[in-house]
Amino acid sequence: SGRPMAHLAHVGCYALALLCIFISSGCSLMGAGGPVTKQVATCRQLSQRGMSAIERGQWNTAESLLAQAIKSCPVDANAQRHYAETLWQRGAQQEALLHAEQALRLSGDDPHIAVRVGEMNLTMGRLNEALALSNTAIDADPTLATAWALRGRVEQIDGQPEAALADFHRALQYRPNDRGLLMETAELNRVLNRPQRALATLATLRETYPSGEEPARLLMLEGMAMMALGRHEDAI
Repeated sequence: SGRPMAHLAHVGCYALALLCIFISSGCSLMGAGGPVTKQVATCRQLSQRGMSAIERGQWNTAESLLAQAIKSCPVDANAQRHYAETLWQRGAQQEALLHAEQALRLSGDDPHIAVRVGEMNLTMGRLNEALALSNTAIDADPTLATAWALRGRVEQIDGQPEAALADFHRALQYRPNDRGLLMETAELNRVLNRPQRALATLATLRETYPSGEEPARLLMLEGMAMMALGRHEDAI
């Protein structure tokens, strides 16, 4: 009987030690409706200042402020998320990914953060990870356009253009005027030798711009689709 009692005593000491660590951190035991500790308040203030710096394009300042924020409260998902973006901006991709993954864990697998982590993985050539994260986000929120778009991009790179096109169309159901999505869909239709569909998508894209302000890429794709249809004068 001595061994079980010793085991229970060991577990009790371990639990007590963990509790002390959490309390000393000052930021991990507070519920959403509970009192805000000094560490949490400091973290939020620094995070807000960091986000404002990002909006102004002051990435170095933002990185410094957000680094202080996560030092004040390492379990703040938003601080971790935005700090990851500052690291990503200056090219520290691996470190950025680690903090983005930490933000994802702390957020309880928020689908928006899952998509962003997936996009980072895709940029780094980690297709399997990006695909898994896109599916996780879709399962959590089937109406999230960015999740469908991410999966489509993975499939396109993986040599599955039909599957990619289907996912792009699904994304456009939830974000029909997304310029980037429309452009990607039109380009994929062109690659699949469907110039008429490409033109229809580009016509929708054109409507999102004031007359005369259409980007050169849009005009070029329209010209290429017209050439494929034998409309040479229109293409010129």
